[in-house]
Amino acid sequence: TTPTIYAHVNRLLDRVASAAGVADTLTSHSFRRCGAQHVNGCDGLTQRWIFDRGAWNMSTTNKGFNYIFNTSREDHKVSKALSGYGTQTEVKAMSLKPFDAQTQKKITGVQRLLFMNCFKMKSSKYNLSQQVIDVLTAYLIMHYPFMKKLQADGLGVRRLEVAAAQPGASVAELLA
Repeated sequence: TTPTIYAHVNRLLDRVASAAGVADTLTSHSFRRCGAQHVNGCDGLTQRWIFDRGAWNMSTTNKGFNYIFNTSREDHKVSKALSGYGTQTEVKAMSLKPFDAQTQKKITGVQRLLFMNCFKMKSSKYNLSQQVIDVLTAYLIMHYPFMKKLQADGLGVRRLEVAAAQPGASVAELLA
């Protein structure tokens, strides 16, 4: 079987604990159990997130290990809770599919300028996937009016306006 992250953590603890003079046997379970935390008012999550509980304050250690110990399923639940959704709610990412073909072509030009450091580069390891770029672009277009209202000359607002002007579009066109 493939070793889990817990096996790797247990091996690390075995090496570090004895060198640090710790006589008690520590395992990844010790940290998970003693690091019981929870998101206030959210019963859909396990109790090892944000706030410490119990007399043994392992706050610093827990924060370092929380990322390792929580599964991606748990991470999704936490991100949903922190975004105002229920932990069991199915949240769909935005897409550029509703735009017509001509607008999508303009959006592709905008994306090339916005994501030039990670868009269709020769070395694929530096590229973001097209799906990720599409989702980021959709959210950027959706939140543009709010960003413009908060800070009309903000960097994000200016970058989007300049990027939209290059392929002969405007942000207003993209919002329509």
